[in-house]
Amino acid sequence: MSTARLAEIARDPTKARELAGKLARLAERRKVEHARKQEEIRQRDQDNSEAGTAIEQTRKLIQERKSELLQARILLFYYTVNLETELYDQYRKIPPLEVEEGDDDETIKAKRFDRIKLLEDLEQSALYTDESDYEEEDSDAEENFIETELRFEGELLDNIEQYKKLIPRLDADLDQARAELRREKQLREESSDMAAGVKARADEVISKAGGLSPAKLLRDMADNLMNIENDNKDLRKEINRILEGYFDDMDEDDHNEAVEDIRRYFKPEKNADQTEAERRHQFHSLINELKNAALETPADPYILATSHTRSIALMLLRSGIASEHPNDARKLRLTEFHKSFEESSSESDSEDENESDGNNNEERSSLTNGSANRSSST
Repeated sequence: MSTARLAEIARDPTKARELAGKLARLAERRKVEHARKQEEIRQRDQDNSEAGTAIEQTRKLIQERKSELLQARILLFYYTVNLETELYDQYRKIPPLEVEEGDDDETIKAKRFDRIKLLEDLEQSALYTDESDYEEEDSDAEENFIETELRFEGELLDNIEQYKKLIPRLDADLDQARAELRREKQLREESSDMAAGVKARADEVISKAGGLSPAKLLRDMADNLMNIENDNKDLRKEINRILEGYFDDMDEDDHNEAVEDIRRYFKPEKNADQTEAERRHQFHSLINELKNAALETPADPYILATSHTRSIALMLLRSGIASEHPNDARKLRLTEFHKSFEESSSESDSEDENESDGNNNEERSSLTNGSANRSSST
């Protein structure tokens, strides 16, 4: 958004209100998106926590497996040492080979063969004894090891499946985060342009004010608004006074024979039986409709006056209280009295405070005199 566009919006109250409404809706939408983003972050943290818990459990299983393997190695080492020690003790119990003088070669070979056979029998007996001692312990260790392996493999497969399911959601979250980042950058650029436009408008207002402080400008604006409100009050009082005088004169004319003759001669074709109370009611009703239209729909303050007597509408037009639509004579609107006050207040800003007060007093007196003249002419 350009600086010139922002300055134009700042000068136009309607566009400024529209921009404020858009900014409010944008802030509400950003609030909803922020809440949704916080919920997604919380869900993502929860998923990450579950994944971290699964990884921690996997690490614990690996440590348990390492510990079991270490225990198995220690048991194997002790088993080997015990076997060698027992074989050595059995070997020491075997008597040495005794060769006599009269033994021939065949006899010596037979003795050696018997000794070797005895050693083999001792070794086999030691092995069988050790296997019988450790058979039950080895079977339990093997069953525990297999059970641990199966449990570890099952949990590892479950973790892999969970990670596979988690990857698409993480990819979607990443894409969404990137899109939100792009929107945030765009919003930041627009906000920067808007801030630059507002700053330029503020500098322009300060430069036009002749170096006055913002507080002094606000006080002047408040004084102008108060003067306009006071003038509007005076106008309302003057209008009420004119209306009261008009209807009072009509009440007095009811007792005047000349006026009665004129009324009978110029008897209207429509609403011939209308009383003064009804005319007064219609007059106040039309005034109220004009005021409500000016307050509620300032962009289009015109109303259709076809439901009211034409003479009442003509009286409002002649007195300057109402004005016709430029393209449709059936429509009326309340005269924009505030424009004259805004023009006078804008002209008086360049003068001193005393001169401004004097001009406002003169303007109010002139308006009062003009209203009095209109009432007298009516």
